[in-house]
Amino acid sequence: MDPLTHVSLAACAAMAVSARPKRRAAGFAGALAGLLPDADVFIRSAADPLLAVEYHRHFTHAFAFQPLTALLALGIATALRRVAFGPNTPRAPFYAVLVAALTHPFCDWWTSYGTRVFWPFTQDRLALDWVSVIDPLVTLPLIVLGVWGAKRRSAALPMLALGCFALLDRESWDAWRGTCFSRRCNNNEPPNTCKRSGNAPA
Repeated sequence: MDPLTHVSLAACAAMAVSARPKRRAAGFAGALAGLLPDADVFIRSAADPLLAVEYHRHFTHAFAFQPLTALLALGIATALRRVAFGPNTPRAPFYAVLVAALTHPFCDWWTSYGTRVFWPFTQDRLALDWVSVIDPLVTLPLIVLGVWGAKRRSAALPMLALGCFALLDRESWDAWRGTCFSRRCNNNEPPNTCKRSGNAPA
């Protein structure tokens, strides 16, 4: 999905599971955790133009890599907040930042592009094709309610944003499920073949 959706969804997820005094810190660190997996775009080589294609949505998007993503995001966010607000500023809880980091591989798995979410256990790029890569109708409530929730240190508003995200994605989920049902009926395919896997890069 697009970076704005990743950032806003991750921030909302982190704020929704954090205590009120640490909610803004969690939102900031969560936003970084939602963005960091896409740092793989900097893996490139002048000698091998295809290297960037090979490593986009690779190990940085794997579920197994997200604890490291959360640690890195938490460290960067804590350092920046201490510079801006002093050494006594609240520190985001690690578990909240980890929840935020995990939203990134899930979201990219839901799109039509292949993502190595189960690296290093498999090199397959998996794609569920539930949602489009860019959908302003899904992203806008996350941004508005997330910013509003951060200003009010509210958990309810980020939770509402997550609920809107799930509700607005329901049509895509239903369409995917109906397509799979049709394929199984017409071709007698087993249910697990609805999860498309392949080597198409993002």
